[in-house]
Amino acid sequence: MSSEKVVLIFILCMSMMSSGHCKDSKHYVLVHGACHGAWSWYKLKPLLESAGHKVTVLDLAASGINMQKIEDVHTFSQYTEPLLQLLAKIPPNEKVILVGHSLGGLNIALAMEKFPEKILAGVFVTAFVPDTEHSPSYVLEKVYASES
Repeated sequence: MSSEKVVLIFILCMSMMSSGHCKDSKHYVLVHGACHGAWSWYKLKPLLESAGHKVTVLDLAASGINMQKIEDVHTFSQYTEPLLQLLAKIPPNEKVILVGHSLGGLNIALAMEKFPEKILAGVFVTAFVPDTEHSPSYVLEKVYASES
């Protein structure tokens, strides 16, 4: 099953939880995978919004319309900075549902580690999921170590 279909099924299930507007609306933050941008959520964002949810999509560093050059992104934290900045601005009494696709799973894992008090749930859609014993960059470090 394609990742797009998985995401659509997820969103339809979330939308069907209520008819019309949700009684208990949530704030979803949708994080794209590698070589994508916020645009990759163009089908999902309006479905969640039509169900009454707040939805934020963003471009990670050097992705989508983010004008930062990839040569200037030296760490995974720098790549994740747009997401971390967004979460830093969210009021202390608000919690979000982070949804990460593909490499975005590592981004949301890092964000969940840095802002646990602002996270209601993390959804990993065909995504990298780091374990609890290693840092979020563990998978990438192992991949790069095996290539050298």
